[in-house]
Amino acid sequence: METFITQQQEEETPSILTTTEMEIVKAIAQGKTTKEIAAERFSSIHTVTTHRKNIFRKLGIHTAHEAVKYALRAGLIDSSEFYI
Repeated sequence: METFITQQQEEETPSILTTTEMEIVKAIAQGKTTKEIAAERFSSIHTVTTHRKNIFRKLGIHTAHEAVKYALRAGLIDSSEFYI
């Protein structure tokens, strides 16, 4: 039963993130630094840091690794985008 609830929550989770937050999660998952994300978005590092904190709070995560897992599950990135 718990698995079903978790899957359902994951399907609903993208709706709680704004478009900007989803773009930032995607960039984090692609391995970009806060500084790189800020430069690409023409934003300050502080703005991106705030978005990052909000994303982590909304998703209940604490690390970039968890953000990558979320992005993969939510379909924001494809596993082929990783160069290991």
